[in-house]
Order: sequence, then C-alpha cells, then structure tokens
Amino acid sequence: MTIISQYELYLDMQRNGSMDVEGKRGKAYVFRALYWGLGLILMVGMGGVWVVLSSSRGHHGLDKTEVDRLGQPSGGAAEGYVSSTLGGAGAMVQGGSAMRDGGAAELEDDGSAMFGTQAMGRGGSAMRGGNAVQGEVSSAQRGARAWVKGSRAAQGDIDIYFLTGRNGKSTSGVIFTTVPAGFCSKAMELQPEVIEAFGKMRRAAAGAGIALTIISGRRTFEQQKTIWVNKWNKLQSRGIHGVDAVEHILRYSSMPGSSRHHWGTDIDINSLEPAYFNTAKGTKELAWLRANAQNYGFAEVYSPRTTGRITGYQPEPWHWSYMPLASTYLTQYKQKIGYTLFGIPDSNNSDSIMVFPGSQFAKTVKIIENYVSGISDNGTWKKP
Repeated sequence: MTIISQYELYLDMQRNGSMDVEGKRGKAYVFRALYWGLGLILMVGMGGVWVVLSSSRGHHGLDKTEVDRLGQPSGGAAEGYVSSTLGGAGAMVQGGSAMRDGGAAELEDDGSAMFGTQAMGRGGSAMRGGNAVQGEVSSAQRGARAWVKGSRAAQGDIDIYFLTGRNGKSTSGVIFTTVPAGFCSKAMELQPEVIEAFGKMRRAAAGAGIALTIISGRRTFEQQKTIWVNKWNKLQSRGIHGVDAVEHILRYSSMPGSSRHHWGTDIDINSLEPAYFNTAKGTKELAWLRANAQNYGFAEVYSPRTTGRITGYQPEPWHWSYMPLASTYLTQYKQKIGYTLFGIPDSNNSDSIMVFPGSQFAKTVKIIENYVSGISDNGTWKKP
C-alpha cells in the first residue's frame, strides 16, 4: 500500500468515527511512512544539488580563472588536468597533453604529443570540454592532495634514458608538447613549462620591437645521431678520421646522448649562423636576450670564451636553456651517466649502451667533463 493510499484510509476512518485502537495504530503507521518518505525525497534533492555543484567545479573541472591562466597565446596549447582519487586522497596532475584547435592530444610511445586525434596516455583520465584527456598520474599519500606539473618529473625519478634522449625506453614521465606554430619556424616539441616561459619572453620582446622565433627544440637520440653521422661521413670523405673527426664535429654539434636538446628545455633562436648575430638586426636581438632572458628562466649556456667558459663547444649566441628544469637535469646527468654507456661500434652491446661512429672516443675527449659540463651559468636566471 502506498503512502498516499494509507493516508486516504486514515482520513476515511476519521470521517466514519472508527478511530479505534487499530485506527490509532494505522495513524502511527501512516505518519511514520510519511516521515521516511519525505526524508528520502530530501536526501535525493540534496544529492542532485551536490552533483550540479561538483560538475561545475569538481575534481574533474577547471574554473575560468584556471583556464585563463593555462591558456597559450596565438592558438597555443592549453595544459590539461587529470584527476585521480587514491586511498581517499585526490591527486591532481597537470598533464602535458593538451587541447588545440578543438582536437585532443595523443601521447606517443616516446612521450611526444600529436594534435588532432583522441588523447591517449598512461594512468587515469579526465573529461574536459567533452573530450577525453589522459596523462601521467602521480601517487598520493592518504588524506593529502598532490599537485604534480606534468612537464616536470619528480626529482630522483629521472632515468638514464630520458637524460640521453631515448624516451621510448624512459619511465621518467616527462611530457613533451607541440610548440605553437606562431612560436617556431617548423614543427617541434618542448616541455610545456618551457613553452609557457618562452611565450612570456616573446611577448615582452615584441613590446621592444624584437621578434623571437624558435628554430630548433627538442631532439631525440636518433635525431642527434642523424646529424652526427652526416657530419662524420663528410669528414671521412675528406680524410679526417678517429678522434680528430670527433673533435671537429664537437665544435658545434653534440654527441648523441650528450645534447641538452634531448631534455626539451633548450632552444635555438632566430639563426644558427654566428655571422647573423654580428648584423645590426642580430646584434639588437642578442643584446635584448642577454639583458632580459634571465627574467624568464633562460641562460646563454655557450657564451663567449671571454666570459670565463674555457671548455666545451664554440660560442652559440642562438642557444638558450631553460634553467629551472635544465639545471636539475644536468646534475642528474653527471650523477647517472658514465663512459660505460658509450659503446664501441661493431661490438656486442646491450640495449642501454649508446653506439654511433666515434662513440668509443667519448672518454678520450672527456665529453661529460668538457662538453656536457662546459657551460656558462652565473645563476642570475629567475623562474618566471
């Protein structure tokens, strides 16, 4: 019997004067049913309000202020959030996967991102704008909320594969994102934090009449190896061999596995020709960078010899490194990378060993001490 029919029976008993003992019991039963029924309705209503509020700003959502803060200029990529509840704690991860031009980002095996397809990643998913975005999810302690920036892996988690540009094997979780087309001369990738910092620097430079364009960004081990092998083969044809060929290439190009470009933190700006920065236009651009880049976290790591840098590559006024990340990676590189990782060509090498023409001379030329560590860093840079 429903609540309504019970109540109608009660009213009929009242009208007929038949409220005997059984009627009183019926009355108590009716009011008890009404009490619980109204309570259930109230609970359902409160639940609906909670759902509405949660959907507008819950652990899967971003409010407008956060979206505006993360937005990139000139059609750039906005960094996505991934939410996961672990043992009663909410873990929020700012992922490198991003939304651009109405499409979602797909994370490839090496951690790179391609736009225009459905987003695929590792660990947990979030719905944002009707598109699924998946990214890296950090662990969280019970009762605590962990916020982890997707472009930066936790210190101590950086492995030898990330440091040497072999991200297909890396488990460090560092994310690389496509650089907005307006920022660069060709398609390339960097870490999201680096793109954001460069965007700020680029806008400031534009206000001073300076145009900054990235012409080279992240390079994998294989990409650096291609550059190296091409130069090696040309030198062989000219009769330059062995360690002489290695030292010749090292004037301006890194050995595969030793380049800062592997990390997605370093960029080449405007030109790769030293003579360009002696022109009126190039001189003006370089002067602005030297006066202002440090305010956005960037440093000219291969500065002129007159600055006190006596080892390493020739001066590269185009090469600027985002130090808030790169300084940590350099420390990790010197701790974890040894000469046993540079193999001998045509020998039986394990998967962790790096092999390419001249790799057996890495220790001879002191690639770690003189080149990887041979940088300028006066410590005046600031995190933007």
